[in-house]
Amino acid sequence: MLKPYAKLKITQHIKLYELNKNFFINGWAWCYFYNTEFLRTNNIKFPTENRLVDDIPFAFNALAFAETISVINEPLYNYRINNFSVTQTRPDLWKEYFIARELAFKAIQESKYNEIYIPYYLEYYINTVMYWYRKCKKYAGVNYYSEMKNLFTNLEIRYKIVDIKNRINYTEYKDVIRYDYKTFECISILKRIFSISQEGNYLLLRFLGIKLNIKIRDK
Repeated sequence: MLKPYAKLKITQHIKLYELNKNFFINGWAWCYFYNTEFLRTNNIKFPTENRLVDDIPFAFNALAFAETISVINEPLYNYRINNFSVTQTRPDLWKEYFIARELAFKAIQESKYNEIYIPYYLEYYINTVMYWYRKCKKYAGVNYYSEMKNLFTNLEIRYKIVDIKNRINYTEYKDVIRYDYKTFECISILKRIFSISQEGNYLLLRFLGIKLNIKIRDK
């Protein structure tokens, strides 16, 4: 149910390129209202290259070319996730995800603020591709992984992904580049069964859900 617009707190004229914060957290067109004249002036349209997930390139085109945006302090409606929808179940939809994100990336690259926006988009790009790999793995595992591996390998060559390593799962990202599908999946299973890490003066061991802290002896 929509809430009364007049009662909402509105923060106006935000310049994304001065925000110093990643605003590219989703590409859903329904998250925003658009000025029609702005869309026409910048020739922003839904793409014809992909039939589904076409809101991602549309929304990122708008964000890439907007000089300012305005935001409200609370959501206007609830979003219901349907696990049996087309976006959750269609076997070949994973191809549309890659097309949509590449089209959105082109828009970011064409923005006059691309030097600021590209690192933020790369964070979104890598994180969402990894997320949808887990969602699509049951029906497109090998094919999706192959596409993801090619993408990450190209990004690694073209950009300094190490600069955003704290904002992505950098270890998993590097594993995708390094390993083939079967090896990657085996390593992922082993990591779920057993892992070791350091937290301060303790080694943290995890095995089958059991955690064990071992204090490191001072030198």
